[in-house]
This record gives sequence, structure tokens and C-alpha cells, in this order.
Amino acid sequence: MSHIVPQGGDGGPLDRIAHDTWERRPFRLYLFVHTKRDEPPEYCLTVLSPAEAHRAGGLHPQAVAGKLLDVHGGLVPSNFVAHGLFVDLLHATHKRVIPANAGFAAEARRMGYGWLHLHDGRANYSNPEVAKDDLIGAFVIRDGAIVRDSYVECRSHALVSEYGMCIPHPLISEAILDTLRSLSPGAPLIR
Repeated sequence: MSHIVPQGGDGGPLDRIAHDTWERRPFRLYLFVHTKRDEPPEYCLTVLSPAEAHRAGGLHPQAVAGKLLDVHGGLVPSNFVAHGLFVDLLHATHKRVIPANAGFAAEARRMGYGWLHLHDGRANYSNPEVAKDDLIGAFVIRDGAIVRDSYVECRSHALVSEYGMCIPHPLISEAILDTLRSLSPGAPLIR
């Protein structure tokens, strides 16, 4: 393995949550070359470091963000295939973490009613056409509160776009890493 190198817009608290209080950095990615006898190698990208994968005895399938079609083709949409289990984990983490967060709860109180849109940190708010492509999902806001089971995932969200790798809110990034680090050693692993 080797290293490879919320909607707002109105100036309200969500803008500060989404833009001012956290550094917008994508997941750090690591290349994991998965080989099988008599088959070409697969170039998997993971968010777990080589040391973390080694401690676990391999990679749990959820830890694979996706695969590069050509190891020399770069991290671009045409050369990347997202892994469904990782995408599912991304959405499940939003569903679990956002309603419990005080900052997002405060934004829901301010909004009163409507939708709390959760955008990828790479969203370009100066261009609405680009920003809509970075919508990860949304929650219903009712009576100033996030409706816990109302999360709707946006399946058209791309982990890799022309602007790079997904940049989730740090709360989400850390929760995903914590989940992956806590997976049972008996879980199916890619070695």
C-alpha cells in the first residue's frame, strides 16, 4: 500500500457551520492493491491508513471508498468507481450524526420548517448548477427540529467529481473513521 497524494446561503448559522468553522479537506486516501490469483490487480482506495489496515489484518469491504480503473489515470470521475458499501456508510453516518449535533439542531430551530440540505464541502455556492451536484442528502425540519427518520439520500452525489474527492463535514468524517476502526476483527476482510 502507498499513499495517494448544508445548504445555507442566507448568512445564517448553517453557513457558519458549513463554511467558517471547519477546514474543507477531503478524506485522506490510500491505495490498496488487491491481487487475486490469475486476475489483474484491483486498485482500491481506502480512508484507513496502512497501519490501521495492518492492525485489522486487512480491509473490511466498507473501508473501500472505490476503485481506480487505471492506476495511472488519476482521481477523476471517469477513472473512479464508487463502492456501494462505503456510500451506504456515508449516508447512514449522516442519518445518525446530524440530528444529534447541537449546531445543526440550532439551525433547525432558526429555520422552523423546510429542508436542511447537506452539501459536500467542495460545493461551489457561487454556481448553483455545481452546488446541486454536491448535495449529499437532506432532512425535513418541522417545528424547529430535525425530523430524525426523514433523511433522504441523494444517490446522484458523486464521491469523486471534477472538483476532487468528497469533503464531508468533519463530524461525518470522524464518525466514518471511528466506525471503520471499530469493525470486528472477524468481519470479512480484503487482504
